[in-house]
Amino acid sequence: MKRLVAEWKYFENHGVSKEIISFSAIDKNSLEHFEAKIRGLTGTPYDNGVFVLDVRITGAYPFSPPKLVFKTKIFHPNINSDGKICLDLLNDQWCVALSFEKVLEGEGVILKDMKTCTKSDIKTAFSIKLLM
Repeated sequence: MKRLVAEWKYFENHGVSKEIISFSAIDKNSLEHFEAKIRGLTGTPYDNGVFVLDVRITGAYPFSPPKLVFKTKIFHPNINSDGKICLDLLNDQWCVALSFEKVLEGEGVILKDMKTCTKSDIKTAFSIKLLM
Protein backbone atom coordinates (compact mmCIF):
# COMPACT_ATOMS: atom_id res chain seq x y z
CA MET A 1 0.00 0.00 0.00
CA LYS A 2 3.02 2.25 0.39
CA ARG A 3 3.30 2.66 -3.36
CA LEU A 4 -0.40 3.38 -3.75
CA VAL A 5 -0.15 6.15 -1.18
CA ALA A 6 2.80 7.62 -3.10
CA GLU A 7 0.87 7.48 -6.39
CA TRP A 8 -2.17 9.11 -4.76
CA LYS A 9 0.00 11.95 -3.41
CA TYR A 10 1.53 12.41 -6.86
CA PHE A 11 -1.97 12.80 -8.37
CA GLU A 12 -2.91 15.35 -5.72
CA ASN A 13 0.25 17.40 -6.38
CA HIS A 14 0.58 17.07 -10.17
CA GLY A 15 -2.89 16.34 -11.45
CA VAL A 16 -3.81 13.58 -13.86
CA SER A 17 -3.37 13.04 -17.59
CA LYS A 18 -5.83 14.49 -20.09
CA GLU A 19 -7.48 11.07 -20.62
CA ILE A 20 -8.50 10.92 -16.98
CA ILE A 21 -11.24 13.35 -16.02
CA SER A 22 -11.36 12.50 -12.34
CA PHE A 23 -10.80 9.84 -9.76
CA SER A 24 -11.91 9.74 -6.18
CA ALA A 25 -11.86 7.33 -3.30
CA ILE A 26 -15.26 5.77 -2.55
CA ASP A 27 -14.33 5.49 1.12
CA LYS A 28 -12.26 8.47 2.24
CA ASN A 29 -10.55 6.23 4.83
CA SER A 30 -9.33 3.70 2.26
CA LEU A 31 -7.35 3.84 -0.96
CA GLU A 32 -8.59 0.44 -2.12
CA HIS A 33 -11.83 1.47 -3.85
CA PHE A 34 -12.05 4.29 -6.40
CA GLU A 35 -14.35 5.68 -9.00
CA ALA A 36 -12.61 7.00 -12.10
CA LYS A 37 -13.96 8.92 -15.08
CA ILE A 38 -12.12 8.72 -18.40
CA ARG A 39 -12.64 10.37 -21.79
CA GLY A 40 -13.45 8.60 -25.00
CA LEU A 41 -10.61 9.11 -27.46
CA THR A 42 -10.96 11.47 -30.42
CA GLY A 43 -11.58 9.69 -33.71
CA THR A 44 -13.40 6.75 -32.13
CA PRO A 45 -17.11 6.02 -31.72
CA TYR A 46 -16.55 6.95 -28.05
CA ASP A 47 -15.33 10.50 -28.82
CA ASN A 48 -16.77 13.05 -26.35
CA GLY A 49 -17.99 10.23 -24.14
CA VAL A 50 -17.37 10.08 -20.42
CA PHE A 51 -16.94 6.61 -18.96
CA VAL A 52 -17.15 5.74 -15.28
CA LEU A 53 -15.06 2.88 -13.94
CA ASP A 54 -15.17 1.10 -10.62
CA VAL A 55 -11.57 0.48 -9.50
CA ARG A 56 -10.55 -1.89 -6.74
CA ILE A 57 -7.00 -2.32 -5.56
CA THR A 58 -6.00 -5.29 -3.44
CA GLY A 59 -3.38 -5.37 -0.72
CA ALA A 60 -1.12 -7.20 -3.19
CA TYR A 61 -0.76 -4.08 -5.39
CA PRO A 62 1.61 -3.42 -7.19
CA PHE A 63 2.32 -7.15 -7.50
CA SER A 64 -1.19 -7.79 -8.78
CA PRO A 65 -3.24 -5.55 -11.06
CA PRO A 66 -6.14 -3.39 -10.00
CA LYS A 67 -9.62 -4.70 -10.84
CA LEU A 68 -11.49 -2.36 -13.18
CA VAL A 69 -15.11 -2.56 -14.27
CA PHE A 70 -16.91 -0.13 -16.58
CA LYS A 71 -19.99 1.18 -14.76
CA THR A 72 -21.04 3.05 -17.88
CA LYS A 73 -22.76 0.69 -20.30
CA ILE A 74 -20.61 0.35 -23.40
CA PHE A 75 -20.69 -1.65 -26.63
CA HIS A 76 -17.08 -2.84 -27.16
CA PRO A 77 -15.53 -6.21 -28.05
CA ASN A 78 -13.16 -6.13 -25.06
CA ILE A 79 -15.78 -5.17 -22.48
CA ASN A 80 -18.52 -7.61 -21.60
CA SER A 81 -22.09 -6.78 -20.67
CA ASP A 82 -21.13 -6.68 -16.96
CA GLY A 83 -18.45 -4.07 -17.69
CA LYS A 84 -15.54 -6.47 -17.13
CA ILE A 85 -12.52 -5.77 -19.29
CA CYS A 86 -10.74 -8.40 -21.34
CA LEU A 87 -7.17 -7.13 -21.40
CA ASP A 88 -4.00 -9.18 -20.86
CA LEU A 89 -2.44 -6.24 -19.05
CA LEU A 90 -5.00 -6.60 -16.28
CA ASN A 91 -4.39 -10.33 -16.00
CA ASP A 92 -1.37 -12.47 -16.83
CA GLN A 93 0.60 -9.66 -18.55
CA TRP A 94 0.54 -7.35 -15.53
CA CYS A 95 3.87 -5.65 -14.81
CA VAL A 96 4.88 -4.23 -11.43
CA ALA A 97 6.34 -1.18 -13.20
CA LEU A 98 2.87 -0.04 -14.31
CA SER A 99 1.23 2.68 -12.27
CA PHE A 100 -2.40 3.24 -11.43
CA GLU A 101 -2.41 6.26 -13.76
CA LYS A 102 -1.04 4.21 -16.68
CA VAL A 103 -3.76 1.62 -16.16
CA LEU A 104 -6.47 4.30 -16.35
CA GLU A 105 -4.85 5.84 -19.43
CA GLY A 106 -4.80 2.36 -20.96
CA GLU A 107 -8.53 2.05 -20.50
CA GLY A 108 -8.96 5.09 -22.74
CA VAL A 109 -6.71 3.47 -25.33
CA ILE A 110 -8.63 0.18 -25.19
CA LEU A 111 -11.66 2.07 -26.48
CA LYS A 112 -9.71 2.70 -29.68
CA ASP A 113 -8.50 -0.89 -30.03
CA MET A 114 -11.07 -3.16 -31.64
CA LYS A 115 -9.05 -6.35 -31.28
CA THR A 116 -11.17 -9.08 -29.81
CA CYS A 117 -10.47 -11.41 -26.92
CA THR A 118 -12.83 -14.19 -27.96
CA LYS A 119 -14.51 -15.37 -31.13
CA SER A 120 -17.87 -14.24 -29.76
CA ASP A 121 -16.61 -10.65 -29.76
CA ILE A 122 -15.86 -10.58 -33.50
CA LYS A 123 -19.46 -9.57 -34.31
CA THR A 124 -19.24 -6.65 -31.87
CA ALA A 125 -15.92 -5.48 -33.35
CA PHE A 126 -17.29 -5.71 -36.89
CA SER A 127 -20.44 -3.78 -35.95
CA ILE A 128 -18.38 -0.98 -34.38
CA LYS A 129 -16.03 -0.77 -37.38
CA LEU A 130 -19.09 -0.24 -39.60
CA LEU A 131 -20.01 2.75 -37.44
CA MET A 132 -16.58 4.35 -37.79
